[in-house]
Amino acid sequence: MNNRSFIYLLIFVMFFSFTITAITRVPGSKIIKLSGGKLGDITFPHHTHQKTLEDCNLCHKLFPMVKKSINKLKAKGDLKKKFIMNTCQKCHSKTRMKNQKSGPMNCSGCHKR
Repeated sequence: MNNRSFIYLLIFVMFFSFTITAITRVPGSKIIKLSGGKLGDITFPHHTHQKTLEDCNLCHKLFPMVKKSINKLKAKGDLKKKFIMNTCQKCHSKTRMKNQKSGPMNCSGCHKR
């Protein structure tokens, strides 16, 4: 194989790899446990939200796709109190207003002691 053929092959392999990576969704954790303060922890059904919303960026534009990203944001002071709760409630409310199945709106629907 000459140098030119090798370079073309290398470019093709790199392009193919990047394309596959870009279109493959990483499922992430099935369930994510979140600290819910005095009211109790929250068991967030991640895969259910992925199937329902289909667009990961709806949430991940706010929270990076990195393990423990919410804990890291809290530790740095970059996450305001009740920001996550308010974000979830807004989405659940919008869904409910469209007469579609929605997530919980009351405290005990998410927080479990």
